[in-house]
Amino acid sequence: MIRVDVGPRLSRSARRLGDQIVAEVEEKLTLVSRHFGEPHRPSGLGLRKLGRRSYEARVSRGLRIVFIREPDRLTAYDLMDHHQVTQWLKARKGDQNREGKKQPLTAAGLHALRDEYTRTIAPARARAAEILSLECKLKAEG
Repeated sequence: MIRVDVGPRLSRSARRLGDQIVAEVEEKLTLVSRHFGEPHRPSGLGLRKLGRRSYEARVSRGLRIVFIREPDRLTAYDLMDHHQVTQWLKARKGDQNREGKKQPLTAAGLHALRDEYTRTIAPARARAAEILSLECKLKAEG
C-alpha cells in the first residue's frame, strides 16, 4: 500500500466535471493506493508509466489521473484527457524518456547528419588542411 496525496489541480478538475466523476476518481485513487507496486496482479487499474516519475490511471475512456511519484508517496497531480497528457509530457521534456537512455538513430536522422557533415564540416576541414600546407610552405621559404 502506498500513500496517495491529492493535489489541488485534481480536486478542481474533478469538481468541475461533476459528482459522478468525483466518485469515479475517488474509487480509482483507492485502487491505486491499494495495488500500486503489484505489476503482475490484475486489478483493473489501467495504470501506465509515462516517464521516470510519472504515471497515469484511466478513470474513464477519455479521462486519466496523472500521478507524480515521490520517494514515499504518489501525488495525484491532475485529471486530464489523452491530448492534455501528451502536451504535459512534452512540457516536462526531461521526463519523457523512461529509462534515461538515448534513442536509437533513425535512417532519416543518419541521412541528415551526413548531409550536415558534407555541407559544413568536410569543407571546413579541407580549408584547414589547405591553410596548414600554405603555412608550412611559407615557413620553409622564409
